[in-house]
Amino acid sequence: MDEFYILQQKSNKIVFSYNTAMYFLKESERTPDLIDVTTYKGFNKHRMPKNTRVHYVNKESLYLRAIKVESPGGFEVISYNLERILCDLIKNKETGVDKEQTNKFIKEIFIKKKIDSSLAIEYAKKLKCEKKLRNVMEILI
Repeated sequence: MDEFYILQQKSNKIVFSYNTAMYFLKESERTPDLIDVTTYKGFNKHRMPKNTRVHYVNKESLYLRAIKVESPGGFEVISYNLERILCDLIKNKETGVDKEQTNKFIKEIFIKKKIDSSLAIEYAKKLKCEKKLRNVMEILI
């Protein structure tokens, strides 16, 4: 059975994020060792499996740029889009997310023009990481 689908069925207050979202969007060849999910502050993470890394945001930001994607088992799950993943990675560098994979992801999405830069800036404003994003963009663009 599909562990991603089962996990999201148990808790509809999570969004797949970081490495897991990259994996769903075919931006990582690696199957994540840990399942990254984002939920709202105050969520009881004790119901989550041990192989889950939980990230927290305020309730207003939880579903910002959440999209429906297909899990490896062919089920529909909720994940973040590329621009949101980028903002999260830039804002929260000390999340335990693989640094090498993060750097590769950031370089590739800019070099291959896979993201909408103005949309990413819009999200960065809402997530309070616009200055960090602009610094990265200056280097890569």
